Amino acid sequence: MIPNGPDWVHQVKWDGVRLLAYYDGHEARLFNRRQHERTLQYPELASSIHASPASSLILDGELIALDTNGRPSFHEIMKRDRTTPTAHAKQQTAYVFLYGF
Repeated sequence: MIPNGPDWVHQVKWDGVRLLAYYDGHEARLFNRRQHERTLQYPELASSIHASPASSLILDGELIALDTNGRPSFHEIMKRDRTTPTAHAKQQTAYVFLYGF
């Protein structure tokens, strides 16, 4: 049973991974918390950031993937994260979103 009332606060567990996005006005690059680059694993996210009108930016957030039912799925993120960039370019396995902190 989920408790409720004025003394309780609930938060969605997104089940994602930490991601930093850097944009210098020309190129967007993505890094995980271990400073491994993940730009090629998530090209659609890099493209979205590149479309920003900002001259530069840094985004810190949680990268999540949704399963076929639209629910957050850590398994789907791990499948995407472990996919080689070449294989990913041929087949997208899950939709991803970056929720900024």
